Amino acid sequence: MAYVDFSRLKRAVPIRRVLDHYGLTESLKRQGADLRGPCPVHQGSNPTQFSVDPEKSCWRCFTCGAGGTILDLVAALERVDLHEAGLRILEWSGVDAALLHRGQEAPGARRPSPVRRKPAAPRPSPPLTFRLTLDPEHPYLAERGLSPETVAAFGLGYCSRGILAGRIAIPIHDAAGRLIAYAGRWPGEPPPERMERVTRALVASIDSHQPPTFRSVWGREQHEANAALSARPNEVRIDDDLSAECAVVEVFTIDRRGLLYQLASALHELGLIIRFAKISTALDQVVDVFYVAERDGTKPRSAERLDEIRRRLMEIITPG
Repeated sequence: MAYVDFSRLKRAVPIRRVLDHYGLTESLKRQGADLRGPCPVHQGSNPTQFSVDPEKSCWRCFTCGAGGTILDLVAALERVDLHEAGLRILEWSGVDAALLHRGQEAPGARRPSPVRRKPAAPRPSPPLTFRLTLDPEHPYLAERGLSPETVAAFGLGYCSRGILAGRIAIPIHDAAGRLIAYAGRWPGEPPPERMERVTRALVASIDSHQPPTFRSVWGREQHEANAALSARPNEVRIDDDLSAECAVVEVFTIDRRGLLYQLASALHELGLIIRFAKISTALDQVVDVFYVAERDGTKPRSAERLDEIRRRLMEIITPG
């Protein structure tokens, strides 16, 4: 397979070149150091949802969640993988392909094994300087079985304006109890415009002979069907060496409604503090990652304690 040096390509082609090539520059307006406009990935209409940082050569849509480098942008616009996106950039950018494109590898050639490095420990997030005004009496909260006491304890509520407008907002606090972020959850079934985007993506994937670039599961019936079709096993991995202060718990499974809440609740019931959490994907699975510590601030270390955590989370993600 033709080789593309992603690192050199990203340094050689600024994101403004990509925006110009796809005719997106005129739809963007400067806001501070960034460029803002409607999202070209999901054909949005909000004039501030799509943000480009020309200095860092990166982008993000605050509505559909897409983002990344020039490679991710071209891949999303062209509906191709990152390797093909790199080749297409080479075609029109005028970059010296000899520096980036080594062609076919010789038969039997062996690539050097990449050096595996442990990811750096997460940097603490600064506390927010604002609080959202939320409606704690939205009917969706009661429909999910959350009592008024639970809603009040976690500060949950419906947000009617801003980036999280139309969603249930979930405050996120650090170990010191400071508010550092909000997460959003759509209350109920997906909106019609979301279904329209899914339909357009399906039609585009059929026309281009490429697989869809999205994966969304709505409802428990779809979750059970996808779990049965998935060839990847459910798994809980715990790394006790990655962080000096926390054990790092990684949960691999098929996504479903309420999964993150169930996992976080289980860790709370086990007497653990979640100091940092993030969500990612691995092929057809979600990967929920938690940096956890005991309530006295120490890191869970014993094999028995780690096995207890693993067993409890496996009970949640194991079908049956």
